[in-house]
Amino acid sequence: MNGEQFMKACLNAPPGTRAKIEMLLNGDETVAPPPIADARTCSQAEAARRLGISRATAIGWMHAGRLRSINVGGVPRVLLSSIDALARGHVSAADDPETAKWIQARAARRALAGRKGAEARKRNQGKGVAA
Repeated sequence: MNGEQFMKACLNAPPGTRAKIEMLLNGDETVAPPPIADARTCSQAEAARRLGISRATAIGWMHAGRLRSINVGGVPRVLLSSIDALARGHVSAADDPETAKWIQARAARRALAGRKGAEARKRNQGKGVAA
């Protein structure tokens, strides 16, 4: 690739690639983390309306990993890509290759929290403390 072809490729690059090129040209060699593939989100209520379910069911599906969500400013937001996956007929968002890795990581975090809860239930067993 000659200089002219390189310049043309740089000018026709997507905005994210152009920003990385500018960073390198300015001497910054750090690499930014890749963005979420599709970070468009909606509220829990909006997700429930789109799927024709109750808000409580949508929240339950989020906790079960059936709907993928992220926190934006401490508020849970449902990714539209996971709603689309369910709408396409997937049994859960886990059937969508994009979200399978995320669900596995979430399950590992929940398993750790579950072990801590199980230990507390064992300690409180027979002490009249509600489980």
